[in-house]
Amino acid sequence: MEHIPETQVMSEGMEQNNNNSRNVSRKRLVRKRSFLDALTEKYCVNMNDDNYEFVHIVITGKPRNNGTDAELAHLRNVVLDRHNISHAGLPQEGLTSICPNVVDLDLACNNIDNWSEILQIISKLPKLKFVNLSGNKLMKDEALLRDWPHQLPAVENLVLNKTGITWTEVEALGQRLPSLRELHVCGNDFEDLECEWKHFSKVECLRLNNNTIKSWSEVWKLRTLTNLKNLILSGNPLQDVHYEPSCQGNQPGDLKPNMTPMQDCSAIIDVLVSEACQSGDNSVNEKCWSIVDEIFNEACNIACESCNAQTKETDPSNMFKSKKNCTPENSGKPIAKSDQMKGDNSEVPDSGGDDAREDGTRPFHQLHTLCLSKTNITDWEHLHALSQFPSLSSVRLTGIPLVAQMEQDDRWMLYIASLPNIKLLNGSDITNTEREKSERFFLRHFLNTAESDRPTRFAELEKKHGKLTQIVDIDLGARYEERPTLTFILCGKVAFKEKIHVVGPVGKLRNFVADKLGVHKRQFRMYHQSMIRTCIGELPDLEELFLDSLPMGRFDFLTGDEIHIDLFSFR
Repeated sequence: MEHIPETQVMSEGMEQNNNNSRNVSRKRLVRKRSFLDALTEKYCVNMNDDNYEFVHIVITGKPRNNGTDAELAHLRNVVLDRHNISHAGLPQEGLTSICPNVVDLDLACNNIDNWSEILQIISKLPKLKFVNLSGNKLMKDEALLRDWPHQLPAVENLVLNKTGITWTEVEALGQRLPSLRELHVCGNDFEDLECEWKHFSKVECLRLNNNTIKSWSEVWKLRTLTNLKNLILSGNPLQDVHYEPSCQGNQPGDLKPNMTPMQDCSAIIDVLVSEACQSGDNSVNEKCWSIVDEIFNEACNIACESCNAQTKETDPSNMFKSKKNCTPENSGKPIAKSDQMKGDNSEVPDSGGDDAREDGTRPFHQLHTLCLSKTNITDWEHLHALSQFPSLSSVRLTGIPLVAQMEQDDRWMLYIASLPNIKLLNGSDITNTEREKSERFFLRHFLNTAESDRPTRFAELEKKHGKLTQIVDIDLGARYEERPTLTFILCGKVAFKEKIHVVGPVGKLRNFVADKLGVHKRQFRMYHQSMIRTCIGELPDLEELFLDSLPMGRFDFLTGDEIHIDLFSFR
């Protein structure tokens, strides 16, 4: 074993300790700064810095100071991401003497963890419209957000990606942002969307990427956002899509709901009627009766279809009659829905339930863009449900398990055929020709599938295009050989056999034969005889190779084919 001098060991140990010390020193050098320090360091000029050389510039005319003497009055966009900002550090007069006209503020990926520091900054910027707080691990402080007395009327776009914010905090913050139109809350592990969405009535774009939302019943809660136009849900483990308020399940079968038995209807009606009668809130009363109407109508229809000889005890109208004559306490509003319900099984006008609003609009009536990429959609019914959204015209679908094993072209056509109202798919326009081709491909794709397993869309397309048959798959390249062995016949006898490279014109073959026979290339004619046609019983025809400029590939030369040579005198 080689002996290492003790002095060398000590030297190496001291060097390692010095390296560790330097690493610790570097970590200590990363100091946390205030917003004011970072702002002035980046955007203000230090007149005492000897590294600056100044040139005097004379400005004629009235300078644009936006009506203020603030040092950074011209500043509109402030980008201070990754500046190790941890607190506000504002002067007593706020930011009016520094940058009162800031419109966009980017504070992403800093060390701010306290909402009070953030509120100090943004409340001092009266013209602020865009705020990016992504990557700041904010401590939960719902009470502070709810009790904060000030409004932020100008803020229209708020980015809270990967901040660890909760929905209750989002809701509390929303009450302070009456003009909010775009909200980014990606990567916050949201599983449910329980929130008073009335505070976000002006929101047009909602980005919920990369959360943990599994059920569409959570997404359905967003239907109260009457101005929502763009909804981004990519990266969520969503398992279903539907457009039915009563459909809460995750399985594909839930999209084709079976009617609840009469006993279950009775139990549900009992609960809803009880809630309506005990509540003094007119809105609760009206909503409960709307749902009761819907269940009652469905129960009556099923009862009439399944059994016309229902007994008086199980007749749905008699069962319901005793439950409809209550009026909520402390409520002066009559129950208009009950007046429509008769004692017999006469048809009750459809109230629309949760599907229609007081102004007659449907849920998500303005939604035109939806992103469902990298979700867990596994059933064609989920895609077909998108056709029920009133204004949906643009969809993004990539990386879903439903079509994971298919070729890209096949996926594209099946998507188009499943989405009849979509005009823009993954950012590309869909033409009428492309849709026609895709719909026919969809029919043939499921042609051999059991009828019970076919998507609902299949019947719709079959009604439109009629019953199609499978297209015969013909391989046009199966008979192609690049170097076939040809038999050359001269005067009825085999002259020679040769492997010929058929990539090139007929003239190349003529030159080869002329050299082989030692004659002039204009002293003979050549005829091709296909042995394939002979094998299948057809009378073989001799096809003259008359034009030297034609490609040999046009004649489908195969091994065993014959080239007949006819010599004649040449002058």
